[in-house]
Amino acid sequence: MVYDAAASIRCTKHLFPAQENSTREPKGSSKDQIEEDLSNKRREATMGFQNVYSPTTGEHWEASYSDYNPTGPDGPGYYRKVGSVGGYEKLNEGFPP
Repeated sequence: MVYDAAASIRCTKHLFPAQENSTREPKGSSKDQIEEDLSNKRREATMGFQNVYSPTTGEHWEASYSDYNPTGPDGPGYYRKVGSVGGYEKLNEGFPP
């Protein structure tokens, strides 16, 4: 009976070859780099922080999610105070290049 049931199953899924310009993996990124980026994001989410850096100095911080400013002067993001006159710099997420 089990054999008859298995033999009667028909696959209706049509498989198509992957296209040359598939966007599954970003160009220029290795599988190891993608896995490392995902691992960093998982760790950040678990620990409650986001890696950010200054685009002008390259200095790196671990910003708390509570530091996120959804209405910042240059749009949503993380900011640091610059100078003594109250200026702010929007920080980039991730690590400096």
